Amino acid sequence: MERDASFGDRVGIIWSEAWRLLRAAPMEVAIYLLVTIIGSTLADLFAPEAGGTLAVSIGSLAAAYALTLRMLRKGVEGGQRGDSGFSTYFGISFLSGIAIFLGLLLLIVPGLILWARWLPAYGYGLGEGRGATEALSDSWEATSGHVGPIIGSILLPFIIGTGGALAVIFTVEGGGPPTWWSSLIANTLIYSSQAVGIAIGLAVFSLLARRDSGLAEVFE
Repeated sequence: MERDASFGDRVGIIWSEAWRLLRAAPMEVAIYLLVTIIGSTLADLFAPEAGGTLAVSIGSLAAAYALTLRMLRKGVEGGQRGDSGFSTYFGISFLSGIAIFLGLLLLIVPGLILWARWLPAYGYGLGEGRGATEALSDSWEATSGHVGPIIGSILLPFIIGTGGALAVIFTVEGGGPPTWWSSLIANTLIYSSQAVGIAIGLAVFSLLARRDSGLAEVFE
């Protein structure tokens, strides 16, 4: 994306590409939402202890990996190149997740900046066959000059997902078990925002690294 293009134009380009990627894998998106939302809701109601939380975390990570891979193969120009798999995905999630969490916890803005710089890292890892640290480095370099529009693109999913997570926390802190409907709504917000976040990350990767994609000529 041209760095002198307006903020709104660049956000619009990212969202257009993300929407195209979501439409490229509708069945996979539906399965991801069904599995994560129902699984997390059942865990909230019947297994709220640490074991249930761990199972949900592992399951949601595996589901996010599967969705990322399918969306990459079906929607991104050139598909998957190389044979990087779950270990790379986990490495990117672990390394970036710690830094982003600390950044959000301390001042919020540093966490959003780190998130924006590393958002397309999964594309570089799974799409280009990079290792976790190399994918993070490539993502950091490629997103230079585009941080503002990327943050603008992920801000709404971030707010929605955070709202869902806070609803779960407040319910638990209130001392009573969550009702099925409150858990269902909260988990719908959380995992819908995550699905959109996956699409936005791959959209940025598509626009920056796969320049044959439809809008890539203005994402330079």
